[in-house]
Amino acid sequence: EAHRARRAAAAMPTPEAAVPFVVARGPGAEAEPVQPSPAAPPALGESIVALNNIRRRSGAAMARAWQVVPHVLQAVEADYARIEQARRAKQAAWQAREGFELTYLPFLAFAVCQALQRYDQLNSRLEGDTLVVSRRVHLGIAVDLNHDGLVVPVIRDAHDRTVAALARETGRRICVRLVKG
Repeated sequence: EAHRARRAAAAMPTPEAAVPFVVARGPGAEAEPVQPSPAAPPALGESIVALNNIRRRSGAAMARAWQVVPHVLQAVEADYARIEQARRAKQAAWQAREGFELTYLPFLAFAVCQALQRYDQLNSRLEGDTLVVSRRVHLGIAVDLNHDGLVVPVIRDAHDRTVAALARETGRRICVRLVKG
């Protein structure tokens, strides 16, 4: 476990590492087109699997994002004792009424919405040499489709919702996406 943590920390980009990328490219710089590299023949013990439409589109979008978005990760420990206590106290009644478990996800979604309202420049985009700050929070949550790709259902105006409303909406949107595939 400690070995994995050291490897992850060593590979983790820092904000300082993003500065040369941003300076070299400049604000509003156009991304270079992504050219798929030809598939190498499989090595011993490997096989080639054709990409389905979701994986192909997700891969292209991720490749574009790596070219234009500085990637930074910051991790902070949080004490979840009070959230766990509230979740456990409400779990049985919630599941009986709603038909699904109350998970940590809506609590995290609510906290993210609160933070984006408080630190509004995190909810922004670059356009030319200006920063466009949005007051509305449209929260996307990545969902794995049973290892067949990712989809990202978006909850519009998530900042206006309660934890219970976020739980219902995430449950509904995720279920709809899983059924649609």
